[in-house]
Amino acid sequence: MDQGYAYEEEAVEEGLTFKKIGHFFKVGYLIIIISVVAAVLLAAAVALPIKFFAKSEPVGETSIEFIYDGVDEGLDPAGGVLNTSNIIAANVLDEAVKRSELTGVVKDISKLRKYTRVEAVLPEDYLELRAAAAEGDQNAINALRNYELHPTRYTIVVSNPKGLGLSDAQTVLLLNKIVEAYMDDFQKRFSVTEMFDADMYNLSHNENVEYFDIYDEYVGSLPAVVEYLKQLQTEAPTFVSTGKGGNSTFTSLISEIGRLQDDYSRFNAFLLSNNVWKDKATAVASLENNLADITAKLDNLMQYRIEPLKQLIDGIKPNSITSVDSNGNPVVTNSYPEEYYKYLDELNELIAQSYSYQNQLSDINLRIERLDEENPTSEALLARASATVVSLESHSADLVAKVNATITDYYDTTFVSTSVRRVAPAVVTRRTMSFSIIIVFVVAAIAGLVVGCIINGVVMAKSSKKAQKVSNAPADKVGE
Repeated sequence: MDQGYAYEEEAVEEGLTFKKIGHFFKVGYLIIIISVVAAVLLAAAVALPIKFFAKSEPVGETSIEFIYDGVDEGLDPAGGVLNTSNIIAANVLDEAVKRSELTGVVKDISKLRKYTRVEAVLPEDYLELRAAAAEGDQNAINALRNYELHPTRYTIVVSNPKGLGLSDAQTVLLLNKIVEAYMDDFQKRFSVTEMFDADMYNLSHNENVEYFDIYDEYVGSLPAVVEYLKQLQTEAPTFVSTGKGGNSTFTSLISEIGRLQDDYSRFNAFLLSNNVWKDKATAVASLENNLADITAKLDNLMQYRIEPLKQLIDGIKPNSITSVDSNGNPVVTNSYPEEYYKYLDELNELIAQSYSYQNQLSDINLRIERLDEENPTSEALLARASATVVSLESHSADLVAKVNATITDYYDTTFVSTSVRRVAPAVVTRRTMSFSIIIVFVVAAIAGLVVGCIINGVVMAKSSKKAQKVSNAPADKVGE
């Protein structure tokens, strides 16, 4: 007994040691094991029936997937942040209810919106990394730290359909219409419906606008159309519009615009050769104003943009690398930084613009030289010019409308329609409780360990106090 008492005194004096911890578990291991097993069994008795038999909620669900470039970076087709709440926006749900002919059942769109949600489906590679990290894989842990999670697949969920008054069949129908309505909404948001203004060709009725001004306006509108068509031609050289574009290709449209530009050139030649003006007295002042305006634009372009940019480019020095060829001769290779080529591209665009201004100045000077103020233009020539303008306007408007229809058809059939797809059919089911059995068992085991240690500590404390009382009792009492 003296020995036991001495041990207790030693514990108080020396504090906690590994020896005492070992003694603690050696004495109470049975209590701790029983506590852990009891906690795990209790957790199993409660969690397993809930996990495998209890159903948390009846739901209707279907899944869609985005498959365009940039979605794996969290972007929408226009380069903005992808907003998945648009999938169940009020206008989408309202349209879906109308298409489902369920307006008599679902009368409150805000209530439907409250019962509807969008859930991201986590990518497989992310799930694999997370599982590996849970097992202690350091590479997976490091990868998760830098992982940018941008799901591409989403589940549309209508929870508790019966609370909305929907049968299973009506829920499936509504989900199908939600997907259809969202795809149409997506198309409206990101499809190009009209690239160019086909209504601008309407100046023929304005008696105050000279034919040359009409020519300049209309001819100036066509290069942008051609440039965009060339870009699309490079992207999709074999595309054929089967919609309102009328079996057009981008190549055929470029050719048609080329022929229209030839028609405009012939009209310009007709105006010049016949000195056709509606009002020659006011035309002179208009031409002189145009000449001064274009000259000022060209001067500003050269002085404040082209020349400074040339100096900036000249100031960028290449990085020279010297190597030796197969004959042992030195070869110097110059490489320029990326900004050098960016400035060169910008300079080429500005030079092209300056050429455009110079061409305009040449046309204006030629018109001034040809203008004869003394002799008015005959009515016959004016009538012919007016008829030609009306014809050119009609041809231009029709052709630009055809271009717009072809571009729209291209985006609808090759981009928008393949950007969103359904990947799971609409179904009605009941979801089980979503939690990990393993985590439940681990938590239960830890709780059992803690409880076992507490019980063991209490038991040991009581035993220690009892031993102390016995040790401190008089010898005759102990003997008794």
